[in-house]
Amino acid sequence: MEKLNRTLSEQTEYLIKALENVLSAKENIYSSLTFAYGEEQGDHIFTERYEGHFNNLIDTLKMGIGESMEVNMSMTDFNLY
Repeated sequence: MEKLNRTLSEQTEYLIKALENVLSAKENIYSSLTFAYGEEQGDHIFTERYEGHFNNLIDTLKMGIGESMEVNMSMTDFNLY
């Protein structure tokens, strides 16, 4: 597989960092719920109260990352294809 290095814009970098933080928060909340309430009940609480909100935020951040990268790539003279 060919390795491709690109420099990210500051905006894209912030969005990626935000995504990393959200994924970490999602895991921490899940872990704390399953620790406190047991696997089955903790999973149920997480699914009912948190999962949908996290998934919406994750999707929004991923779209923002893609849009940011698209805008930044369109500002270059590189032939991407």
